Amino acid sequence: VVAQEVGVIGQQMFVAIVFASIVSSLLVGPLFVWGLRRSEKADVVPFFSRKGVVPTLRARDRDAAISELVHAALRVEPKLAEDQVLAAVREREATVGTAAGHGIALPHARLDALTSSFVVFGVSHEGIEWDAVDDQPARLIFLILTPTDDAGSQLAILSHISRALASESARQALLESTNARALWTSLQKLLKAVPEAA
Repeated sequence: VVAQEVGVIGQQMFVAIVFASIVSSLLVGPLFVWGLRRSEKADVVPFFSRKGVVPTLRARDRDAAISELVHAALRVEPKLAEDQVLAAVREREATVGTAAGHGIALPHARLDALTSSFVVFGVSHEGIEWDAVDDQPARLIFLILTPTDDAGSQLAILSHISRALASESARQALLESTNARALWTSLQKLLKAVPEAA
């Protein structure tokens, strides 16, 4: 409207821009909603691996916990360069903290070297300060690594974990698992029990 008033564009161009905006909204809106629903329905269980489960994190601070989980990630994907993964996760963490509250932290990064997503999971029984909005220390920590060009997987994984651990009983089931086998069994059960989002 301003451009038309000052004479930068004419009446025909103004009408064309308005028309294009309406058409774009009608086309892009439904596609965006469809994309979100598709990501919510995606099966993220295959992104988890028993090799990527750490039943007892030794770390006492956030940086050490990230290092420990990155080291575990190399068991799942040995071809990754540890220093590059650490740098990417720490850079993301420095930009915006990844504490989700209720004792959950979700550090994550996108990596050029990855062709498929995966998740490493560790439990800190002592708890680690993670600057959560509810001031609870992080005890259930998920390191989510996805390919740079696959934003959908990261969104689907974050959403799925959040829904899987929405209840106190679900979180407690993981904290009470006494060894790697029990933790893996509990984690799989919770992930598979998540209903599709409405």
